[in-house]
Amino acid sequence: MLQAALVGFAFVALAVLFLRWIQTKSPLPASLGGVKEEPCTDAVRGNLADIAAEGSLAQYLQDRHKQHGPLFSFHLGPEKVVSCASPDLFRNLSAANAFNRPESLFLLFKPLMTEHSIEYANDEEGRDRHHHLSVPFRGESLRGFYEIFSAVASECIDEYLQVPDGQHVNVSRDMLTIAIKAMTRAAFGDFFKDPARMEQLRDCYELAWAEVEKRLDRNEPSEERKQEFEKTRQILFGLVGECIRQRRESASGVNQGIFLDRLLMMDRPDEENVGEAVTYLLGGFHTTGNLLVFALYHLSLNPEYQDRIADEAQRVLGEDLPTMENCKQLVESERVVNETLRCATLGPWAARYFDEDREIGGCTIPARTPIITALGVVLQDPSIWPEPDRFNPDRFAPEQASRRPPRSFEPFGLPPRRCPGYDFANAEARVVLSMLCRKFRFQLAPGISNVQHMYGLVTQPSQTIEITLQQR
Repeated sequence: MLQAALVGFAFVALAVLFLRWIQTKSPLPASLGGVKEEPCTDAVRGNLADIAAEGSLAQYLQDRHKQHGPLFSFHLGPEKVVSCASPDLFRNLSAANAFNRPESLFLLFKPLMTEHSIEYANDEEGRDRHHHLSVPFRGESLRGFYEIFSAVASECIDEYLQVPDGQHVNVSRDMLTIAIKAMTRAAFGDFFKDPARMEQLRDCYELAWAEVEKRLDRNEPSEERKQEFEKTRQILFGLVGECIRQRRESASGVNQGIFLDRLLMMDRPDEENVGEAVTYLLGGFHTTGNLLVFALYHLSLNPEYQDRIADEAQRVLGEDLPTMENCKQLVESERVVNETLRCATLGPWAARYFDEDREIGGCTIPARTPIITALGVVLQDPSIWPEPDRFNPDRFAPEQASRRPPRSFEPFGLPPRRCPGYDFANAEARVVLSMLCRKFRFQLAPGISNVQHMYGLVTQPSQTIEITLQQR
């Protein structure tokens, strides 16, 4: 998890890597025709000091879009970056089929996910991989996962039923556990059902991610830290590599359609498979875990919506488990999930570029200019979402949703490169929340108050969230 003390430097750290990276690239045109420009405060570092002063790139974008409107440019080092923040501009980008991601803005992931990750795949090869590996997490492919979602939620409920009255539970920890279990079982088969492997995976994740967090401080890590990170990375890669090897040997040519099977179908070297698998593994539970934590936080503050989810779950499910069919009727949990995504802005920005000059919002954007899609700015826009700081799931009732322009709600990014797991995460969250609310009432533990958003690579609460439970 990203630490509060480091969040202010998150994008600055990425930008420092970018400064090194662009030294090998051809300079971009200095003028972006018609785009409002934020004054550059340093000829070498551009607006990095301004970003750090705001606390994060997400907060910088919120402030500057208020000043400049939906389209403006700023300097990342000596180069210009464009940021867009309106449903109309999002529609422009989607209609233009913007797929390619500027590698420079995602370099921080590379030591952990390797250059073989989908994070760095562009053009036709990237499109093909993105489509091929997204199939297991979308549409009809989700049908078999509802049993997994219900199973991991039931395991958590069983543990909570043993908690003495008045004792707090750590949902920041427990929701991440649910997300890890769901992702590993759905995408990697039974390999990580083994408790020892699960514990090893979680230990490696926490150690490796902690080191990525530390590198946000812009200081070169010590040799000891580098060695410890590399040791942890090798253990993680060895674990995932063994999972791949066993799957290949045990499947005997039978494709069950899960992510790991689709990956093996591509017939890539194991080194590339492992880097790709680690990318999807971490991406598949890190965001969903924080989504569930934020949802329980907001529900604890708004017990009316707990009761609405519980009443609906009892009416629709009774004592049955959620399925793909009956989950479609769980509209209260769906609205809570959507409003949590809007309020939490888990992924506050994404980025694309075009290989040719392109007109966006009536302005000419030169080829290969990084274009940030300020997703969080739009999700908090008061002209679209009145009282944007208020948690109000009824915003997603049909009569209200129909009045909003298309592309107003894009928490997982824009097509054609939307997060491949958006359907998976949404379904998992609805199942887990419905089952928890059906069994318990909950409120925040004493001392949990004034929780802020920590904007980093993934947004998360500023403190550990603990709640107290009461059985219904």
